[in-house]
Amino acid sequence: MQTLRAQPQTTERMLVTTSLVYTVSVLVLLIFAQQGRLALAEVFYYGCAAATTLAAFCILQRRRAHAAPDTHLQYAQAIVALLLHGVFVLRLPQLAFLFALNAQVIMILSALQFSLKRYALLWLLTAVGSGCIVTWIGAQTAGGPVNLKATLDWLYFVVTTACLSFVGERIAYLRDIVRERNRNMSATLNRYRQLLSHDELTHALSRRFFMDILEQHVAQAERFDTGFCVAMIDLDHFKRVNDRYGHPIGDAVLCTVCEAAWATLRQVDQIGRYGGEEFAVLLPQCRVEDALTVLQRVRINISMTKLEHLAPGLRMTISIGVTEYRKGDHVHGLLERADQALYQAKNAGRNQIRTLCPDAEETA
Repeated sequence: MQTLRAQPQTTERMLVTTSLVYTVSVLVLLIFAQQGRLALAEVFYYGCAAATTLAAFCILQRRRAHAAPDTHLQYAQAIVALLLHGVFVLRLPQLAFLFALNAQVIMILSALQFSLKRYALLWLLTAVGSGCIVTWIGAQTAGGPVNLKATLDWLYFVVTTACLSFVGERIAYLRDIVRERNRNMSATLNRYRQLLSHDELTHALSRRFFMDILEQHVAQAERFDTGFCVAMIDLDHFKRVNDRYGHPIGDAVLCTVCEAAWATLRQVDQIGRYGGEEFAVLLPQCRVEDALTVLQRVRINISMTKLEHLAPGLRMTISIGVTEYRKGDHVHGLLERADQALYQAKNAGRNQIRTLCPDAEETA
């Protein structure tokens, strides 16, 4: 059996299960009372005792709601529940099978909650206590402590309780293993999805994932006649950074520039690493004039980003080409047009933005 794990729901689960046991027992006792096999007062006594026990443990649990799970409180719950059913076996020996069944349910639940040492002690106490009860009932009904049938019933109760508890604990243990493996598998799948959808270095969208999103926006724009813009960003003279400072510094520059771009773009915008030092940006629900405003902020923010912590005197600027979707455009046509605008910006001296649209050419 496994050691009890520190779960806040453990005590609540114990309370709920014990409540169900008490409720079912009260209903069964009412049926027997209606048939005249016991006095209705006995049902009342049992219900009051059960309600009082539950209320006391609920109050204790509420007072410890923000504390760590208390195994002593859970252990006390099990002992009190077993004692309660033992008392009513003495009061109503003709219904001993019902209370013994309830005790088995409590013991099985205890096997799922407690360590082997704690459960073994509880099982031993239950075996000794139930043996004493059987002996006392035998002395009262048969005139002597020796009663073969009662002894066999007691042995059956003790052995089946241990067996059922062991089986229940094994099932719970296997269930925990399956859950843990499922969690690990889910984490691995999420990791793979992250690797497929995002660039591992810059954490921008991967090229493939960005293209999928862009295709969705093209289809949506074609259907609902909505607009959006696409931009290509290139880091100016990035090869010099790699040649002068080395690729580790170059990788750090890529990450810093990507973070600065993410921080400046709108919440609905998407940026993906297109290749090398090139990034593609999707700006949904905007015209080219609005896109220029957003991208100008990005350009200025990156040009003002301090990189001295990477290398003394290091600065970085970007060139941007942007185009607007026109009805009938396809993904590759949009990206090619944005790329042409990017090369216009680079040929014009870098650190600037150029636009290229099918119906007009604009310079920013």
